[in-house]
Amino acid sequence: MKFLLHFGISGTIVAASDVYELYSRAKKIKNKYFPDKNKLIFHYTETLNKKEDFARFKNNYQKYRAYTDSLKSFVVNSRFKFSCVFVDKHELIKKYGMFDKTGRILKIKKIGSNLFPKSEFIDYNLYLLCLRHLLVSFYNFISDRQHPARGIIVAEARGKREDDELRTAFQKIYYYGVSSIKPTQFRRIILDLFIVPKTQDYVGTQLADYDCLPGV
Repeated sequence: MKFLLHFGISGTIVAASDVYELYSRAKKIKNKYFPDKNKLIFHYTETLNKKEDFARFKNNYQKYRAYTDSLKSFVVNSRFKFSCVFVDKHELIKKYGMFDKTGRILKIKKIGSNLFPKSEFIDYNLYLLCLRHLLVSFYNFISDRQHPARGIIVAEARGKREDDELRTAFQKIYYYGVSSIKPTQFRRIILDLFIVPKTQDYVGTQLADYDCLPGV
């Protein structure tokens, strides 16, 4: 059995004026390598494992390499910024884990209000822990610009329970603030959260999904 040491989430910061250009460039890549598909969605896991729409690359490494090279060129020559947060699960377990006499991990202790300044204790959730830092990074990126700017969060849907947790987490940050950012400051810069299905073909969420693809 294989255990992954790190957990992370990633996002892309895209100026509204650049969205159309990104979509057009992504469409050219899709049309070149998938001319028979009316609507292709970039997806990291399927690409890496050459499954579903990407199964055509399974026995054609040269074409697969050309495809990932096209993605790399797309990323390098496009105007957007990756923002990523990772958690070392080994260090997290050492700090918050509860163990039996043999040293076997039993459970993770509840983590205090390091996610929301005024919230009650919540069960540890790697996704929400990373979300906190991702939002702070996004806020700082926008607020540090010379010209005033505001932004919205566009997240990919993951399932009803997960989407509800995300909405609740965002709502708490929206009304209580996060880290040293006061809620009024946060609301002035980050306006809203939208959760979109993968099939909606939003280029920003697809690029976020590809940020760790080998060669990209």
